[in-house]
Amino acid sequence: MNKIIRLLMALTLMVAVAFFVCAIPAFAQDEMAAEGSADANEKGFKVGRARIHPALAIQNIFDTNVQNTSDKYNSDTLKPYYDDILRIVGGLKFDYPHPTIAVTLLGEAGYARYFGIDSSNTTDLSSITGRTRLSATLFPDGFFSFGIHDTYTRESTPRQVALAQVYDRDHNRAMARLAFRPGGKQLRFFIEYTNDLEHYADSDFSYLNWMDHIFGFRWELEFMPDTAVYMDSSFALRSYFDFNRDDAATQSNSENPEAMPLRVLVGVMGRVTSKILINVAAGYGNSFHKNFKDYNMVLGKAEISARFTPRTQLKFGYERSFAPIVTFAYRVDNSIYTEFKQWAFKDQLKFYLHGSFNIVEYGEADQGVVLDVNAANPDPAARLPKDRLDFEASFTPTLRYEPLVWLFLEAAYTFTYVWNDNDYEVRRIDSSQAGTDQYIQGIGYFDYMKHQVFFTLGFAY
Repeated sequence: MNKIIRLLMALTLMVAVAFFVCAIPAFAQDEMAAEGSADANEKGFKVGRARIHPALAIQNIFDTNVQNTSDKYNSDTLKPYYDDILRIVGGLKFDYPHPTIAVTLLGEAGYARYFGIDSSNTTDLSSITGRTRLSATLFPDGFFSFGIHDTYTRESTPRQVALAQVYDRDHNRAMARLAFRPGGKQLRFFIEYTNDLEHYADSDFSYLNWMDHIFGFRWELEFMPDTAVYMDSSFALRSYFDFNRDDAATQSNSENPEAMPLRVLVGVMGRVTSKILINVAAGYGNSFHKNFKDYNMVLGKAEISARFTPRTQLKFGYERSFAPIVTFAYRVDNSIYTEFKQWAFKDQLKFYLHGSFNIVEYGEADQGVVLDVNAANPDPAARLPKDRLDFEASFTPTLRYEPLVWLFLEAAYTFTYVWNDNDYEVRRIDSSQAGTDQYIQGIGYFDYMKHQVFFTLGFAY
């Protein structure tokens, strides 16, 4: 009954927030992402057609749970720890707009310093982060265009993957896109190939390294001004290229979780009135796993955006999507989100709100994983719990003040709460120690709560 009450309270909160909320995440989540304003086009040093935009931000973060750890742990090494974090991020953007070839190059580098206030161990989370993005397009506004885009990210944020928390990882997404726009550009075709790679720095997690080869096709038909029907489809080949079932570190899967996910969406997007825009789509997805049960169900999206004035915007949406993962074969996200933006005082003061509620469904856990460390005679009943259902709620208000075109100060707060249906947990045992205190070797919990407070001083021109 308590779980039902908690769920109803969370849903009620999200519905209430939906009427007031709608923002981009704070600077802390998007690093050097800067909001556009009335004078945004005047920023940067102009060199011919090109513009160069430098940026620097210094940010202080107080985080009540830096490792996203459940408070159910009773161990000094696993319980939630708070800490203060200093982040310094510098960036440089080169933008060259041209009707023949348009080029954008962005580079960012940052350092996050954990001070170990609550536990000296959290200083080990200190790390260097970075992001680069290159985009080059031939004839961007022409009947025919061809573009190449590549984004590389070095991340170091806590994230739960499989049955462990992992941190430092490199992600690279490279895409080639061919576009045709016949019929006065009212009919548009896009053919894409994307190579998506994720690599973990710690060799103990190399079995989680994956690569996607994604083949995509999209068409759009504009049947009214600023309104179009579209179909978006993709087929991918996902490979866990370092997976080795005989490796002792591989404790989350009995077989390689390779997949060939297919996604197809058909929808309509565009302007309903001068102030209301919609994007509504429905479709089908299948994960086509090599060794596990497939995701074989509907996908969808419904989003409405309102721009009441040039400085007041509201968005509300729902999206159902899926992705192949290890251990559970696939993850399904049912995400409800709201955003609100308000500019004031000649765009110098900006207020954002963001709220989301996500129901996360998982495929059946891999029943080939044995959780008994007794190598001589493991208990065949020691398997992963089959059913897992998570709930994720977050809320972020942000206040940003720009006294000068190149200077901003920002304050933000984020509340995050993740909990599981049926208090999902994973127990490892040693059946040879039955009846003793050593029988339970460890318990894994997957719920947590955290508060984060951000203060940022930034220079962006």
